[in-house]
Amino acid sequence: MTNNLQSKWFPTMADVVTFLFCISFGITTVAIPLLALEAGHGVSGVGVLAATSAGSQVLGRLGLTRMLDIFATKTLLAGAVVVMGLSSLLPVFSTTFAVLLLAQVLQGISRAYFWTSAQTHAVISGPDRVTSVTRMNIVVSLGLLTGPILGGFVASQSLGRALLISGAVGMVAW
Repeated sequence: MTNNLQSKWFPTMADVVTFLFCISFGITTVAIPLLALEAGHGVSGVGVLAATSAGSQVLGRLGLTRMLDIFATKTLLAGAVVVMGLSSLLPVFSTTFAVLLLAQVLQGISRAYFWTSAQTHAVISGPDRVTSVTRMNIVVSLGLLTGPILGGFVASQSLGRALLISGAVGMVAW
């Protein structure tokens, strides 16, 4: 029983990638709005940025079924991780509203592809679908708890450093 329990819950590479993606996302969730405020884009600008990310996530899912038919879930996951890393690194170079907007569009697309591909991968690759999805959701939750805490701590020292860490974590996950 102990061996079965250990093998069922021992972290897999998919768990590590998912955890790192969620940390990267969590850091940017804190750092980009703070960076936008620091750059003078105002609270309404932050609202536009958040809505843009959510909107691009919805739009990104429109063609996702076709993409899942063409590409393996692992390929889409790898692409989503790279795009998340890029969305974190763009604001390091410029805090213009256009660049922050582009970063949020990329983040939303990345989230759309990552969440759906990760769930699909968990369902089709695990021996027990319910356990696989439950496991993935636990890993996601842990990453989404850790990322904002880390993001807030590092951002209190340097917003740029927080985004560099987010980008690096995203690229390491790749």
